[in-house]
Amino acid sequence: MIATAKGSPPAIADVDRRIDRQLAAVEAGVDAAVVGERIEALKRERAEAQAAMTRLEHDTREQARLDIEGACRSSTGSPTSAASW
Repeated sequence: MIATAKGSPPAIADVDRRIDRQLAAVEAGVDAAVVGERIEALKRERAEAQAAMTRLEHDTREQARLDIEGACRSSTGSPTSAASW
């Protein structure tokens, strides 16, 4: 069984469930070579979803940082950096 972190995005959790079903198929006697190809495709799909989530998290943090810096400039009139807090 694939260990999916609690709170994983639905896309990643869905891929993990599909991998689990493929593993169950092997245990039930389906040709491992055929299932192995499908599992590799699902692993690639999972990696792509994970990469997209990482990019989104980075972009969200960066936008929050810019919003804070902009708010600091607006309220003080000076270019205070959030990093200097």
